[in-house]
Amino acid sequence: MTGEANPVVVAGVHLADLPTERDDLWDFADAWINAHGAAMDTWDREHAWAAIVSAINPDWVVGLTERRRLQNRDERDRILATLAHHRAHQAAQETWPAPLPSRPYPVNRSGSCSKAN
Repeated sequence: MTGEANPVVVAGVHLADLPTERDDLWDFADAWINAHGAAMDTWDREHAWAAIVSAINPDWVVGLTERRRLQNRDERDRILATLAHHRAHQAAQETWPAPLPSRPYPVNRSGSCSKAN
């Protein structure tokens, strides 16, 4: 990558073509390897995958086990955040506004409501 405006990362992939979100980038790299990696050996496929990912963020180049762990953790965190949001929303609905009494006035023996004078 020698100062080109849109450098080539791997064959047919330019830097501007790459997604910038981690999971999207991993999916893109996986798809590229699936489409172009049949003629490559394992080392070449891993090197190409790492080249694609490291073009955006070298810290995101991790093994498959670590990728799955991070994705599972992120999914769990999203689920827990959604649950916390729903619980907070439910608690807010239960406390505000204060519930009205079912009958604003006392009930007399005839079953009708009457204001106490």
